[in-house]
Amino acid sequence: MNRVEYRAFGVDPKQSRKALMAELTISGHDSRCDIYLLLAKASSVFKLRDGTALDLKRLVERHHRYEQWEPSGCCCLPATGKDLRVAFGRGSGLPEFDQDRHHDQQAVLHVFGAAGFHAVPVVKHRTRFKQGPCAAELTRVDAAGHPETWTLAIEGPSPDSLHKLSTRIGLSTTANVSYPEWLGSRIHPEPH
Repeated sequence: MNRVEYRAFGVDPKQSRKALMAELTISGHDSRCDIYLLLAKASSVFKLRDGTALDLKRLVERHHRYEQWEPSGCCCLPATGKDLRVAFGRGSGLPEFDQDRHHDQQAVLHVFGAAGFHAVPVVKHRTRFKQGPCAAELTRVDAAGHPETWTLAIEGPSPDSLHKLSTRIGLSTTANVSYPEWLGSRIHPEPH
């Protein structure tokens, strides 16, 4: 799953959908609520997926305008502190959990909060697209306390495979912004 990706926020959903439909085929729809657990550093992020699993992704490389995020552990909940430590390993940034206690979503949120993480719920309503080795998603994002916005993302096996697609669907002039970076800017907005 080490694929490169490109994401833009604040896109026009009608224009983006039209551009995607001209290049790719719809492969599915879904909705879910993820809770991002954020620190100041946006190069790794823990996330609670629909309250049933905790996972970690790390930014491992930038390829010009594209980013390569690597899955770095996942653990279904409830889980003991031992289970979590095994899933994520030392040096992952995982806070200290009681090793023998079973932790559900609320317990995980409590431990991360006590360690200084910001928990940001994000409801996503996604339409997924596919064409050959490349995939895309157009997502309506409702992040707690912030106005609804739309994000368009593409991913593929290499920057070359994405470059032509990004140009054809109108991403060539937008900034590549990951979820952790975008959410972090809402928690700690830049001074004007």
